[in-house]
Amino acid sequence: MAVIDYMTKDLITVSLDEHINEALDMMKSNHINQIPVLKDGKLAGLITREDIAAALPSSSTSLSVYEINYLISKAMISDVMEKDVATISSDAQLEDAVKIMLDRNINVVVVEDNNEVKGIVTKNDVFDAFLQIAGYDLKNSSFIRVKVAEDAKGVIAKIGEILANNGFTILNLVVIRHSVDRVIELHVEGKDLLKLNKDLTEAGFDLE
Repeated sequence: MAVIDYMTKDLITVSLDEHINEALDMMKSNHINQIPVLKDGKLAGLITREDIAAALPSSSTSLSVYEINYLISKAMISDVMEKDVATISSDAQLEDAVKIMLDRNINVVVVEDNNEVKGIVTKNDVFDAFLQIAGYDLKNSSFIRVKVAEDAKGVIAKIGEILANNGFTILNLVVIRHSVDRVIELHVEGKDLLKLNKDLTEAGFDLE
């Protein structure tokens, strides 16, 4: 699960010397929540909707709308952006990006190769990856859960042989690791699911 396969590549960036209203307009028009900030083509920071909101006067301010808009028009991205930006390389594992998000309680990691910004990984990218890995879009497939012992050898090969003998194709496979045993989840495509389940059971597999 390489970062490059799941990251957002169509990247929108802003310059360090732009105003925050320009960044906010970009976020609104592109339906995004964060934008990498560049200086001379290199990563300088990250600006988010939350950063901009925190920089604005509170709702209880005595300032007029005109005064607030004036402040927004003058505030620079460099004044409110996050400078300590989490980064990861495109050939790293997506799991590493997720761990960074969890450890730092953040929603985005910037993908950077040789000091060049290549994309970002957001929580939505992670959710999309999960749905893809789980086979969510495989609407016409059949779903099988097989419980196996932790130390079982050659299990997947044996299951694959039974599937092939029944004319089934594996579309997706996930192994869920519990403390003692394992559960193999498969999305398969074929005709006679009842016979397949019967053959798996007769071969000693515990279907859930």
